[in-house]
Amino acid sequence: MAKQVKTVRNNARRGTDGKRGFTLVELVIVIALLAILTAMTVSFSVLVSGYAKDSRAVTDYTEDCATAKEAVIAYVRARDVSGTVFTLTDGSLTASDGTGITFSDGVLTLGDKTVTGLDTVKGITADQSGKLIRITLQPTDESEREDFVFVLALRSATVEVG
Repeated sequence: MAKQVKTVRNNARRGTDGKRGFTLVELVIVIALLAILTAMTVSFSVLVSGYAKDSRAVTDYTEDCATAKEAVIAYVRARDVSGTVFTLTDGSLTASDGTGITFSDGVLTLGDKTVTGLDTVKGITADQSGKLIRITLQPTDESEREDFVFVLALRSATVEVG
């Protein structure tokens, strides 16, 4: 009997021409496992792609804010001399030499200098407290990102609210 079972098993793995092969059940199981692995790989790559997109948006906003901050600091420091008066009117900052800070459509204008490509920044506002000027940059989208705020301390110039 044991020899008969062994013969049946051996015959199941042989084709009609006597060569060894896989059964239909074994092939279906392998194909099913490959399909499951493929589905897992695709879903993981979609998930990673979504995280990459989100982190890129955060990086773009942070880079734009850093660029704007450097430009505003350079503008204020160049005009921070005795006798200069910075006037704050409706959130915009103007120096007594007639130049000012304006922001429109991703372009920051600081006197005669412009900084372009700030597409993730919606607006810039300024307010003051004594010799401190607080600059606020708002993100363009309605994400969980908060406003980017930095403070400048004036050495010699003064600030007036106009």
